[in-house]
Amino acid sequence: MAKTIYIAGLGLIGASMALGIKRDHPDYEILGYNRSQASRDIALERGMIDRATDDFASFAPLADVIILTLPIKQTIAFIQELAGLNLKEGVIISDAGSTKAAIVEVAEEYLAGKSIRFVGAHPMAGSHKTGAASADVNLFENAYYIFTPSSLTTPETLSEMKDLLSGLHARFIEIDAKEHDRVTSQISHFPHILASGLMEQTAVYAQEHEMTRRFAAGGFRDMTRIAESEPGMWTSILLSNRETILERIEDFKERLDGIGQAISKGEEEQIWNFFNQAREQRQAMESINVEAWTALTTSMSTFPMKKMLSCGFWNCYEELPWSISTSTKKTVKMFMGFYKFHLKMLKI
Repeated sequence: MAKTIYIAGLGLIGASMALGIKRDHPDYEILGYNRSQASRDIALERGMIDRATDDFASFAPLADVIILTLPIKQTIAFIQELAGLNLKEGVIISDAGSTKAAIVEVAEEYLAGKSIRFVGAHPMAGSHKTGAASADVNLFENAYYIFTPSSLTTPETLSEMKDLLSGLHARFIEIDAKEHDRVTSQISHFPHILASGLMEQTAVYAQEHEMTRRFAAGGFRDMTRIAESEPGMWTSILLSNRETILERIEDFKERLDGIGQAISKGEEEQIWNFFNQAREQRQAMESINVEAWTALTTSMSTFPMKKMLSCGFWNCYEELPWSISTSTKKTVKMFMGFYKFHLKMLKI
């Protein structure tokens, strides 16, 4: 049965999600909300959505599923607003916020006692690009799509959401909201602070050492790429997960002080161990990639092309998507494109 899906927020995430939903559910009606007229126009012109509005409350009563792909502060405000609207019985409300505990807490407080189901969510995908113009149907491919169930989540809620989002080709996983925030503080939120801090430090340093920017090569650029991310979004993320992030900052200060003292005292062995332990940890992560690549290339030589395109080996590098090199993913996609082209030529 066709459903009506309401996506509030037609930026990169919301617009890409709309494309993914339409890929597997072309009969679903997708409604879109966005304050910006430009994003609404792009989403309509490119067929991402069927109807658009700048009045959030106007489409909410029509929806079977409402997905809030907005900054955290606005997501919380809209959850509070939805609590006072006459919504469909059994409607599912979800979000795409990068922190979860605060959002789930507000949902449980304001939506309790109503015929509303809520499940928090965080698609672990993105780009430094923004807006509907940057939407990509493959943005979530092989990425974790994390669900953080609440007291308002039923088993049916999760199965319905997974079916709805099947066209995203993401990996669905469930985790407690607070644990989600602890984990992402280390592997996502804190690295953004480091990248931005390093860029700020470098900009000041370059005022007295003019060759600094010119000599900044691949390693530096890789480390600071995420400093291009949208400031408003990251301000909201840090303030909604402040306690955990502050713990990560203090922990890192201690580690910097430790290596600083070792350098000051000329403790060669301690410095060597510092780098060696980090290298071993990084190599342990990459060894998973090598095993996955071996499985992939073996499958290419033993499976018929048509079967290979649909078999699980194409997703063999998914296990730890945050640790896998961009070059590996690009190479896999290159091979996929190559074989799909030959299938098309052969009309298989």
